[in-house]
Amino acid sequence: MKLLRWICFFSAISLASTSVVKPQTIADAARQERERRKAVESKTSVNIPIVISVTPAATAGSPATARVNTSTANEESKYTGSTDLQGHDEKYWRSKFNAARLAVKRAEDDVRLEDLRVNQTVQRRAGRHDPTILMRFGWPIIALQNARKALADAQQNLADLEDQLRRSGGLPGWSRPR
Repeated sequence: MKLLRWICFFSAISLASTSVVKPQTIADAARQERERRKAVESKTSVNIPIVISVTPAATAGSPATARVNTSTANEESKYTGSTDLQGHDEKYWRSKFNAARLAVKRAEDDVRLEDLRVNQTVQRRAGRHDPTILMRFGWPIIALQNARKALADAQQNLADLEDQLRRSGGLPGWSRPR
């Protein structure tokens, strides 16, 4: 019986304590953060004395003060990141390398496809003992040779692009995929 009383007592206290304490909601946290940011922005404004002496009629020696908000000054002078010697940034080079890698991947896929076509053509004609099979059905072989040449050209373009990046003074990480 005593055990039952103690259990009821502790459960009643735990229920009462949870109803008294209210947890902070996300909306309250967001509101507090907005208020904090407004307070910080208002503290960052600076009084800068500006002396205006355009005409002699102006009152010399009375500096005019203007309030400058440093947050807008920082937005105008944002750091744009590293650039190479030609003024190109990382975004420029990454897009170029992504396009070159995509061209290499497509060329590799074309080589695989044409190789499969050549193998299928040869296997279909393998039962016949005709030495002119490849001459009569040479278009898959020509297409395979063209696909291999396109792959070599795409790989050479990628290598040339890496060399161009190196010569322009760009960072080496710009050529790596993300």
